[in-house]
Amino acid sequence: MTEKNRLDKRIFELHANVCKTLSHPKRLEIIDLLRDEKEMGVSEMAEKLGITKANVSQHLSLMRQQNIVKTRRDGVAILYSLANPKILVAYDALRKALKEQLEADGKLLENFNMNSNSTKQHWEKIYQTKDTVREVSWYQDVPKTSIDLILSTGVDKNANIIDIGGGDSKLADKLLELGFKNISILDISAKALEKAKTRLGEKGKSVIYIEADILEFDTESRFDIWHDRAAFHFLTKREDIIRYVEIAGKLIKPSGYLIISTFSMNGPKKCSGLDITQYSEDSIKNTFQKNFSHIKSFEEIHATPFNTKQNFLFNVFKRR
Repeated sequence: MTEKNRLDKRIFELHANVCKTLSHPKRLEIIDLLRDEKEMGVSEMAEKLGITKANVSQHLSLMRQQNIVKTRRDGVAILYSLANPKILVAYDALRKALKEQLEADGKLLENFNMNSNSTKQHWEKIYQTKDTVREVSWYQDVPKTSIDLILSTGVDKNANIIDIGGGDSKLADKLLELGFKNISILDISAKALEKAKTRLGEKGKSVIYIEADILEFDTESRFDIWHDRAAFHFLTKREDIIRYVEIAGKLIKPSGYLIISTFSMNGPKKCSGLDITQYSEDSIKNTFQKNFSHIKSFEEIHATPFNTKQNFLFNVFKRR
């Protein structure tokens, strides 16, 4: 056997060992975390991954043995980072290949995009053809309960707040009036965001408007408050619900708050012509239990602009 053959064989062995080590999904998640955070301790990783510190340490020990991660001591803390940034090149290349495989074989992404486009078209039509103040059931002139819940968390005025499915809601108006400085509004409808921009005018110049499907949303920002009034309950497929929970868990800061309201078990079964998922306190606690501690839930009656009643379930969670 030549020297080159011996070297190639050794590289194949090392390659196989690294691939074997990375065969666990949580270890791939660790690589993804270290891409964004550069350096992290075990406690922070455990919070973000939703597993115990002991479990994280076991994963990191195996990854360190294969020189995938390295450590640095900072006082009493031990911080982990990627040993070689080229790991990300391989990681991204494989993910790209898998995505292409899904596109070619299962048409999974095509079907997802078709559903996403259909959803977007629905909401664009709603906001283009209806008067938000008089013709949509979810309208509130003053979103008092949402404001009260945000204030109850005790976050300061520099808190990073995002309103999911905020559209043309007046929540941003009231938060600005209260002196909050970092507000984002996410909605799938460009028309809804356009209405909000027009209404807020100059006072809304600091607001970040995000046109996106929540199931495709990603950002480098992390949020102190994640507010969602009546967007989440439009997700009726289990995989979409799981995806939402994962995204919220990733983007809400440790000790940040999830304030989410849905139709209760006594509420409507449809809204704006679409099926929704009703929730009880127990079912929504179970849905978010992986990464969040439940603080409270309560029902509230919302009077629509056309004098009907809708029973909402408001919920507050804290990111662990």
